[in-house]
Parts: sequence; structure tokens; C-alpha cells
Amino acid sequence: MTVRLWNARTQAMVGKLDGFTWQINALAFSSGGDVLATGGAATKKDGSLVGEIALWDAKTLKLRKKLEPDHDEVLSVAFDPKGEMIAAGHQEAVTLWHIDKLESRSMGANGMMFVKAVSFSADGKLLAAGDMLGTIKLWSIDTDKKIGSWQGHSSGVAYLAFVPGGRTLVSAGSPDLESGKGEVILWDYASGSKLGMMPLSMQEAMTVCFVPTTGAILWKKSDGTLGMRQVSELRGRK
Repeated sequence: MTVRLWNARTQAMVGKLDGFTWQINALAFSSGGDVLATGGAATKKDGSLVGEIALWDAKTLKLRKKLEPDHDEVLSVAFDPKGEMIAAGHQEAVTLWHIDKLESRSMGANGMMFVKAVSFSADGKLLAAGDMLGTIKLWSIDTDKKIGSWQGHSSGVAYLAFVPGGRTLVSAGSPDLESGKGEVILWDYASGSKLGMMPLSMQEAMTVCFVPTTGAILWKKSDGTLGMRQVSELRGRK
């Protein structure tokens, strides 16, 4: 398994990470762009798998430290805005790590399965997670209490992002695996109610990304070009 890095402006590959003993399921940069997190699994000496998060210097590509969760393989990762904590989604759990202290705690993710999306709010006070059952859960970081839970995409949540300056959460996923359809939904995370949506193909929904500095939702179209819509354009759409 290899992770490759490119310069987004020049499109030139600037480096790669090798030597992983198992698959990598998730990548995330810290808000400052100086640290890259890889999440997946590693093989132990006895051949069994253990979840693993590795933190790399984004410039030198040297390993800074490894975090070894008590849970199974890591399916998703996200840094908090200050770069002090990292959240990880697992098959049946969500963990929150304090990076410097190498301490972790498990959030109340009972009933979740294959948590493939995690995201912090812009102020770092909220954590959202979505799983392949379509469940979206919301916790307070200060109290570890669950403050919201609702059904999102019935066939799985692939992406989550908070919109700064309000109480809107962006999610991407699929309403129906058999149809091959995907969708982006805007949520009022205080109530769990829908604010708007946009249909996509399932393949397009798997590539969705939100850009907080511009308020744009991006995705890769089936023809290879880039699709873009402002969050404001989705409000009220059904």
C-alpha cells in the first residue's frame, strides 16, 4: 500500500509513503497543512489486524508518531481545527484522541456500523459521525454527550462537513444502493431536519468535498470534470 502526494497547483507528485503492512482507508491534513494523518490497519506479529493512525510531517514525510486504538481498523479520520485532537471512525465505534497526551476516549456510538465519515465543527466544540446504515450522530466535545442522532442516507453516509457560521451540516451518500443514485443533503444539525438537497450519481457522491473558505461543494463528475455548487444554491431544494 502506497500513499502519494501531489502539489495541487503544479499537479506534480512531491512524494510518497510506503511500507504499510495493510490497507489505508482514510487521509486527513491538519488545518495548517503541516501534518498528514493516515488511518487504516496494521498486521501484528501473530497475523491479526489492529487499528492504526499514523501522523506524518507533510513536508519531510517523516513519521511523527503512531496512535494505536483499542478498536478495529480505522475507516475515517479528521483533525480538530487546532490540530490538537483527531477523531477516528471504526467498524462499531468512534474514538477521540488527544495527540500530545496519546490519550483516547470512546464516544457513545452504540449501534453504528462502519463509520466512514467524521467531522469537527469550525469551533472544535462538536463532532459528527456517519455510518453505512445512514445514521448521523452528533456529540459535544466538552461533555462527550450525544446531542443529536438521525437517519441520513439510507444506504450509507460517505462524507460530512460543518458549514462555518451557522448550524448547517453537509452530508453525502446514497439513498439506494440498487439504483446507483447518490445525493448531497444540507441539515439543520440542531433539529436534524433537511434544509435542502442535490441528486448525484453514487460514484459522484463518493467524491464530494466541501470548501469552507468559499462555501462551495465540489465533486468529480462522471465525465472527469469538476462539479461545483454553492451551499446557498441547495437551500430549499428537494
